[in-house]
Formats: sequence, structure tokens, C-alpha cells
Amino acid sequence: MESNQRGFRDMPMLIEITRSGKFRALRMQDNSHKCGAMRSKAYEYAVKIEALDVHLTPEGFLINNENIHLYFQVNFGELTTRNWDAMSCENMARKAAKDLRDMLLNESIAVICVSVSIKGSNGAWLTAKAKPEDGTPLAFKGTEAYYD
Repeated sequence: MESNQRGFRDMPMLIEITRSGKFRALRMQDNSHKCGAMRSKAYEYAVKIEALDVHLTPEGFLINNENIHLYFQVNFGELTTRNWDAMSCENMARKAAKDLRDMLLNESIAVICVSVSIKGSNGAWLTAKAKPEDGTPLAFKGTEAYYD
């Protein structure tokens, strides 16, 4: 923890990043429980990541926001190399929230919550929220502030 000008230790700061975008699920194999209208292959997403600033990437990021879009392109979109069985919007959001959370935790980012929303049919947004298993940001444990 850094000290401020008065000599008091600064508390960790909450940082949020929000990224939205679209992907085309060209290799998705339709089924009766797919997200959105039956003929739809284009999806919108929105991601919100909340974390503490106790550990950032070497560049000073929680995550490079381009990597969020890349995640969707590689796992569901035009950059996937495999056909995949369609899933509900809820399951797509759940998978993305867990995957992005785990990706950040593996980089020791002090994740509080990763929220992923997928736009389904009739304008409905389905949202899943993934938090660290015990609710405490992993990278926050072991810091002096954790014990204050």
C-alpha cells in the first residue's frame, strides 16, 4: 500500500471496466435451446469487471479490454476453430463470466465480480455474475489492508 501526502496509508481503490461488443457465432450448431431467435447467429454482449487496484497488469490494466472481445471471438465467434452446440443465453453468460473471472484470478487480479450479459430474443438481456469462490478477492488476501 502506498502512503498519501499526509502519511496515511491509502486503502485499495475499486476499479471497474465495462466493455461491450458483438460477435457472430458462425460455427454454432442450432438446437431447440439456443440463445435468441432460431435464425440468429449475431449476439451482443456486455461485460463489467469490478476489482481492487492492489495488483494490476504490468501495463497498469485490470485487463486489456481488447482481450474481452477476443475471448468472445475465440470461444463463440468468428475465431473459434470448432463447431459448437448452441446454448441458452443464460449458459453462454455463465460460461463467459466464469472463464473471464478465472482468467483474471490466474493473473492475480483482485476480482470482486465479473458480470456478463448476453442479448437474447425480444430485447432481453441475460446476466451472469461470477465472484471468487469465497467472496474475497484473491489478490487482496495477504495484503496489509486485508487484515485491517
